[in-house]
This record gives sequence, C-alpha cells and structure tokens, in this order.
Amino acid sequence: MKKTITLSLVGAALLATTGVAAAQGGQDAPRRGPAAEVTRDQALARADARFARLDANSDGRVTADEARQVRQGRRAERQGQRFDRLDTNRDGVLSREEFSQRQAVRAERREGRGMRAGRQGRRGGGEARAARLFGADGVLTRDEFRARALQRFERLDLNRDGTITVAERQEAGQRLRAERQNRRRAPQN
Repeated sequence: MKKTITLSLVGAALLATTGVAAAQGGQDAPRRGPAAEVTRDQALARADARFARLDANSDGRVTADEARQVRQGRRAERQGQRFDRLDTNRDGVLSREEFSQRQAVRAERREGRGMRAGRQGRRGGGEARAARLFGADGVLTRDEFRARALQRFERLDLNRDGTITVAERQEAGQRLRAERQNRRRAPQN
C-alpha cells in the first residue's frame, strides 16, 4: 500500500516544530502569534505535545496512517468552523448571498495586502516532503521530531541566546520572503 501524506500535514508538522503555535493553553504558555518570545525548552515542549497528538497508539513512532487520521480529524473540524463562519444567520444553510459576502471580504483583504486575486495555490511536492519527513521506513520517531524542532529553533535564534524574539522572527520572515522572491526571479531551466 502506497503511503502518502499531503502538503497540509507536512506543513502542519513542520509548523509545530517552529515553536510558533502554542501546544496547549494555560498560564505558562506564551501568547500565540508573532508577538510571543519562544525559548528552546518551550519549542521542545510544543514539539513533544504535537508528537503525542500524532502518535495515536502511543508507541513512540508516528506512521503515515496515524498522521493521516489526525489530518482528517482536523480537516473535518476546520470545515465545520468554516461553515459556521459563512452561515452568518445561523440557520444551518449556506446561501449564495452569505458565500458571496465572504468572498468579497476575502478579496478586499487580499487587495489591502497587495496580493493577487484568486486562491493562492500551494506548492506541489507533498509526496517528496512526506518521504523526507517520514523517512524510508515510513515512520517518524519522537527523537527525530524533536531534532527537527531544534534545527528550526536554531535557524531562528540568530543570537544563540536560547530565545527566539519578535525581532528574530521578523528578520527570519524577511529573509524567507527575499529567498522566495529570488527563486521566482531566477530563470527556470
């Protein structure tokens, strides 16, 4: 059986390793989003929590099937949330008017950010990324997951003080945007 993981799962797993999204709420968890500083220990704790959610049978290994199940559950949850946002009159039915209103709001928001109209497509290569994430044996261990979280953390912690600050996160974002623009401008062979 061919095991595949879509880009959304890989993206979610990699996002979890950045230490950006809070693993669990609570008084000790820093604020979500770009304004929060993240320490190395917090990044590892978040990676551990994410890994525990992915490891459905608690055997210390995440398989493509386990990850797929988590992805499907999250997808169903997001679809319900999307529907609830679109169903402005809360009648359980999505009308053309409600849908059109949402599309107009999204178009205005994109325009305000200088983005082109239409859906921004995701980059391909989900199969290759899944192979890199899960390796040749089709599993990802907790240690591998934590190592990737630390690699990402180290790339963002520019002054190597054990904390990713807002300024470091912003600088990393600027570097990434510049790299993407350079790749787009580079001639394709």
